[in-house]
Amino acid sequence: MVINQLCMIETVLITGCFLLLIIHKSAYADPVLITDDASVADLYTCHFESNINFYKHQEVNSSFSPVCGIAKNLELSFQLDDHVQNKNRHDVISGQFKRNLKAVESNSWGAAASLTISRNMYGDDHSSWKVNLPVTYLLLDDRLFLNGNISYEHQGNTQYVLAAISSNYWINAKTSLSAEIFNQDHQSVFFQTAFGYELIQDFVRVQVAYADRFDHHHDRWFGLGAEFLTNFKLIKKSSNSIPVQ
Repeated sequence: MVINQLCMIETVLITGCFLLLIIHKSAYADPVLITDDASVADLYTCHFESNINFYKHQEVNSSFSPVCGIAKNLELSFQLDDHVQNKNRHDVISGQFKRNLKAVESNSWGAAASLTISRNMYGDDHSSWKVNLPVTYLLLDDRLFLNGNISYEHQGNTQYVLAAISSNYWINAKTSLSAEIFNQDHQSVFFQTAFGYELIQDFVRVQVAYADRFDHHHDRWFGLGAEFLTNFKLIKKSSNSIPVQ
């Protein structure tokens, strides 16, 4: 009963606040997508990411992740995944270092590398780690974003080689369409589509998504998310600084 109440409160808070997904403008991938992009958070700048997915059989998964640029071309993020299945709650805590290998530039491409270490608070397989190499291409005067990932994941006694490809096309300044294909295990691949719309310019952008496997319809889910743009910085320059002579 307590777990169900906590889950309900968490769901209401997330959806009531547009499922607050706070990101920086330099992010290129759609936040509801699985595929990562090659961008990193600006130096000493933080943003927050959150989304919620509704699965078949009344399963719900939500996540929250603060992301900060801790050095030039290097970001650190933490993520809490909360998954409810058959009235049982499972929490996974992850930490990730991501380094920009080549900055993403206008009408060009960029690449990055990341290391993620996760710990499952329940179950037999308590920890896992993953190395990921994302690449991003900007085309059509930066209206089309193409992202590709190749990664290796070690979870307990199981190893996975994972791949993902996504595209994000801006129809106009407020509206975007996204699509991706990816695998999460040794079974058939998933596909996901998303629609995004900017409700308040440079401030709030909402998104809806649908995902499923190609060969059957037992693992489909609906996703909801939003972007809340912010310029929060870890360090602010003092106005009282003395210039060097």
